Amino acid sequence: MIGLCEGFRERYPGTRVGLLAVRAAENPKHCPRLERAKKALEEDLRAKYEDRAAIKDEPVIGIYREYYKRFKSTYHVLNQVASIALKGRSIPQVAALVEAMFMAELKNMVLTSGHDLDAMNAPLTMDSARGGETFTTLAGKEASVKSGDIILLDARGPAGSIIYGPDLRTMIRPQTVNVLFVAWGVPDLPPEIIQAHLNDIEGFLKLIAPECRVENSGVV
Repeated sequence: MIGLCEGFRERYPGTRVGLLAVRAAENPKHCPRLERAKKALEEDLRAKYEDRAAIKDEPVIGIYREYYKRFKSTYHVLNQVASIALKGRSIPQVAALVEAMFMAELKNMVLTSGHDLDAMNAPLTMDSARGGETFTTLAGKEASVKSGDIILLDARGPAGSIIYGPDLRTMIRPQTVNVLFVAWGVPDLPPEIIQAHLNDIEGFLKLIAPECRVENSGVV
């Protein structure tokens, strides 16, 4: 379902990417079963981490922080986990498909983006940016991708990068029923962690839409 370009393989040898494509999902604003799972996850995070140092010591966090340092940036998932575990904040209620992805991201700390599958145009590829590729972010701002950043592309152009996140064109919308989740692998992130993360997303999706159909799931 996705190809790894030569530039990606050369700059990031051995790096893997996870994909989960799901059909016939649902995207309600509120899902009671998912809400119960959210509360349980919040309690687990608060019980697991006593301080920020404990979160920073997580191996997955460390792997992503090393990647982000190359671009003089910080791994935002660290702050997101800290806000739930240490500051007593709740997982926001936005739309069920986005919440399911975010829950798995908090649990596993694996960077993930969600896309409306019907808004994407094959072929899908992962590449190392040459620098200057542009797309509109979820905030509505134009991003110019940094050279070397890992970038997702479809036939129409960039659909997101690690540093700038997913694009506006392919974002999950209230009417989205066919969805693609991309687990952005970075150097040294084990493929089994990526696959377990995809499995968790699928499990949360089944709480929302038990009859949804997994079209593709795996690590490439």
